[in-house]
Amino acid sequence: MRTVGELLKKNRESRNFSLSDVSKLTKIRINYLKAIEESDYEVLPAPVFTRGFIKNYAEFLGLDVQEVLAFFRREFDERKAKKKPSLKPPQPIRKTLEIFTPSNFIITIVSILVIGFLGYLYIQYRSYSKSPELFISKPTDRVQQTLSYTEVVGKTDEDAIVKVNGQTIRSAGNGNFSVTVDLSEGENKIQISAVNPLGKETVETRTVYYLVEQEVANNENQEDNINNEVETIEGVEIEVSVGPNAAWIKVTTDEVDSFEGILNPGVTRLFTAHESIRLRTGNGGSTKIKVNGVDQGLMGTEGMPVEKEYKKE
Repeated sequence: MRTVGELLKKNRESRNFSLSDVSKLTKIRINYLKAIEESDYEVLPAPVFTRGFIKNYAEFLGLDVQEVLAFFRREFDERKAKKKPSLKPPQPIRKTLEIFTPSNFIITIVSILVIGFLGYLYIQYRSYSKSPELFISKPTDRVQQTLSYTEVVGKTDEDAIVKVNGQTIRSAGNGNFSVTVDLSEGENKIQISAVNPLGKETVETRTVYYLVEQEVANNENQEDNINNEVETIEGVEIEVSVGPNAAWIKVTTDEVDSFEGILNPGVTRLFTAHESIRLRTGNGGSTKIKVNGVDQGLMGTEGMPVEKEYKKE
């Protein structure tokens, strides 16, 4: 007896269609088409779906659908067919489409932010993992001068801490810094360091020679002797001596800033005022004070910032 599968296969081949062509155009899986043509109903889904496949196949080939279904009914007894559980009908072959849903959008944005944040951390780590830049514009190395002080001017990274001869100095916030350093007669070593938040350090050293002009020094001594003979101390006078280490100090006399800078070990400076002198030091253990000739001793311990005010008695 001629089967429905033989009828469909014969017409398909006469039209030069392959099973693949039929599958693409009817959305019926190739294994189902092959089973229909071979009358292998054991691999097919429930009869109601098989009948639908045969109907679509016949319509595609241009055959009389009712005649083809009649062949199927005679060949396959639905009442004796083994019922096969089917949780859902077989799905036609469809192209998988990528759908941009709100959840996909959120995941994409979060991923971009996370990658950006990690990139930022990597850049920051790279910048901190190397020593900070340090440029010194003043003074030049091995310079000779007759001034008793010099200006240390330079630039470093914004987040670096700057120290001059071990004393922390304030920067302008953009990495620029400037500080006055008192000099001792002869050779003066000035060490400038910049340390970033990870402890990486860059150090520059400048050597400055302070040459005292003998004639000027003698004249100054003579003037000092004359003044000492004819003048008595009026107001308040403090003598600041620094040692054994350098010290940053700031002096305000009668509410006016008079000096701010770093005094090297062995340097002594004298400050006078009519009413009051306010003295700040970054190293109390190396800052010794005399007030109106009376020894006050050290202002504090080594490395300790101290601020004191001395008023006219």
